[in-house]
Amino acid sequence: MDVLVILSFEGRSVDQSVAIRMKLRPPFPVDLIVRTPEKIVDRLEMGDNFVRDILEQGKVLYEAEGTKPLQQVS
Repeated sequence: MDVLVILSFEGRSVDQSVAIRMKLRPPFPVDLIVRTPEKIVDRLEMGDNFVRDILEQGKVLYEAEGTKPLQQVS
């Protein structure tokens, strides 16, 4: 399963991915893609079809209250 996690953080995305994986310890293979909202906007502006497909066709598993839609992130 591929999981895109969008959250604000400092540091490297790979470190966030490892931290999340260690907390979840899923019993099945998971590819975690961890990005900041700003990085997602950057990728969309670059024409990244992979990110666009995820956002358009993927399923939202959790969305925190009070989060800004990506188009409002600058």
